[in-house]
Amino acid sequence: MRKFARAVFTMVVVLAVVPALARAGDNPFPLGKKSVPEAYRGDLSLPSGLSFGYSYMDDTMDISNFTFSLGGQPLPPGAIVVSKARHKTSAYLARFDTWVFPFLDVYALAATIDGRASDVAFQVNPIPGLPALPIPGTIEPSYSGHFYGIGATLAGGYRKFFASYDINRQWVTINLFDNTVPALSQGIRAGVHGKLHGANAAAYVGGFHLSLRGAVLSGQNFISGLPGGAFSLVATPQSAWNALVGSNIEISKRLVVTVEAGFGTRKQFTIMPSVRF
Repeated sequence: MRKFARAVFTMVVVLAVVPALARAGDNPFPLGKKSVPEAYRGDLSLPSGLSFGYSYMDDTMDISNFTFSLGGQPLPPGAIVVSKARHKTSAYLARFDTWVFPFLDVYALAATIDGRASDVAFQVNPIPGLPALPIPGTIEPSYSGHFYGIGATLAGGYRKFFASYDINRQWVTINLFDNTVPALSQGIRAGVHGKLHGANAAAYVGGFHLSLRGAVLSGQNFISGLPGGAFSLVATPQSAWNALVGSNIEISKRLVVTVEAGFGTRKQFTIMPSVRF
């Protein structure tokens, strides 16, 4: 809650300061804006934006290649098997973007994250061929961390219709793991835009894709009932794609709010106010 309050306070400061800074000079972006037909030029967003928002994700990961070591000595393959885990993650985001061309938006983003893993499916087989041993306790490790990333959005439209393709690369640091987790996300969206009570608004549907690039993640044991030791694993989203539905509305030319929800095996929600200048 404190993080959310700080984000709201920062947003209020930005709303007060950024418009004054924007009026101090003429932003040259997007390059080539004069090539856009004059009838549609007014539909272009102001070229740069600073956004703060909140995102929530509930997803199930398939776990493979799990290994466990005690005192530097690896246990036999299959002695401990972890097959899947669910996570619920909240992120508090900051994002800066600029439309370099009318069809190309580039951006950088950073976030703090926290969450909890649950429904961790695992079993212990100390002697191959014998029944697995039950492990007492519930495995629900909490975690925190941060990530940063860069990305780009390609967009185009015809009359009231538009479509976009977004791709971004992220580097995620979580306190459960010793190494940085590389992630690649992609999104496709298509929809319509028009007027809502006199304000520019848009609604769209699409899809979201997430990949961890086959990264090997390593860390120290956090499973209750097992002795201390080191582990490594490969985590893959159980479903790489999920469906999206969203909308954005220009409350004013300088303030745009985007709300988006995801459905399927992966469920997500994002709200992102943006100050344009």
